[in-house]
Amino acid sequence: MSVYGPSLLRFITVAIFYIKLASCNPDKYVKYLDPEGLAEIKASSSVPVAIKVDPLGCERAPGVCQPLNEFWEAAGSVFPKRMFRLSCAEQRDICDNAGLSPVKITQGREV
Repeated sequence: MSVYGPSLLRFITVAIFYIKLASCNPDKYVKYLDPEGLAEIKASSSVPVAIKVDPLGCERAPGVCQPLNEFWEAAGSVFPKRMFRLSCAEQRDICDNAGLSPVKITQGREV
């Protein structure tokens, strides 16, 4: 085994742990971006955040957007209160103002 073997194995084990932890607690670490969340982000502009955007059509094509949710929750467990999920189906006004609404998913694929 190479010098990097134990470190790589530990890294993979920790990553799997966080993914499993996040999948047991759906939506615990990632907030849904709504007008209140958007105001919170704008008020604290010095704190970096990440936003996962689910474009229009994700609700009809679960094989396209849902596979990323486990990763997103795992990242949210490492960076609490900094990860947001924006659903353009639920928050159309935010997506329209950001110019995201023209992005549509017409056909999904099942995983």
